[in-house]
Parts: sequence; structure tokens; C-alpha cells
Amino acid sequence: MPSGSLNIKLTTSQFHHFTSMRELGIFLFFAGLLAILAPYLLPANFRFPLLDWIYNWGPTVAWAIKGGITALGLILWLSFKNRN
Repeated sequence: MPSGSLNIKLTTSQFHHFTSMRELGIFLFFAGLLAILAPYLLPANFRFPLLDWIYNWGPTVAWAIKGGITALGLILWLSFKNRN
């Protein structure tokens, strides 16, 4: 082993934690992407009841919430992608 390299052995429970964080990231990324794209791809009278609450604070905050969820999902997905 070269000097300066870090050898980390993961237990099964630690590996499961990384896998579940990656899966959470994938879910959040695609849920956020769906929330962003749905108004443009679906008919105007189609509504997502679970997403209606974010519009209570106005369109700017709604965009911030949707963008934040998408960005958080992407960060989790990419940061836990190649851990083994």
C-alpha cells in the first residue's frame, strides 16, 4: 500500500447507510426534477396536491424549495455514488 493512502474497511451496516443515502439522493433529485418540469409538461388544470403547500409563500420561495430539493438530491447521489 502506498504511503499516504487511506485504507477503510466498511462494515455491512455502514455500507447499507451509504446505499440508503445514495437512494435518498436519487429519490430527492428525481422528485425535485418532476416538481420543476411538471407545470410545463402536464395540462394546466393538473395539480399535485402534495406540492400545493409550497406555493403558499409565493413563486420565488416555491422555486427555491424545488431547486433546493433537486440540488440536495444531486449532492447526496453524487457524494455517495462510488463508496464501497
